[in-house]
Amino acid sequence: MELCLKIVLTVVFFSTLTDGATFWSTDACPKGVNPGESWEPDVIPGTETASECMRCNCFQPGRTGFECGGCGAIMPPELPSPACYITKAAPDQPYPECCRIAPRCPGDVGYNPTMAKPNGDIVG
Repeated sequence: MELCLKIVLTVVFFSTLTDGATFWSTDACPKGVNPGESWEPDVIPGTETASECMRCNCFQPGRTGFECGGCGAIMPPELPSPACYITKAAPDQPYPECCRIAPRCPGDVGYNPTMAKPNGDIVG
């Protein structure tokens, strides 16, 4: 039963990682993270995939494991022009500020015209 549960949780975990899913693990918290503390991992726990924006919380004493959450689904703002595109507003900020998205338009710092879609689709 335990093996079956672990397989199911692993499948759910990996199938939702790209969506910024929230997940939990029964593995021990990383070395140096005490029960009740949180951390922002550079790599998604249990994988070799870089973590772009995520916070994990070590369970309180008496429970083994941790939970992690990413950005999840974010409603994009309306694009002011088809020459604009959506990008991370503050990717270098800590969670949850790193989740914010914003339009980037001609004249904005860092604007890349190859990112804009002619029909106004969201990219980036």
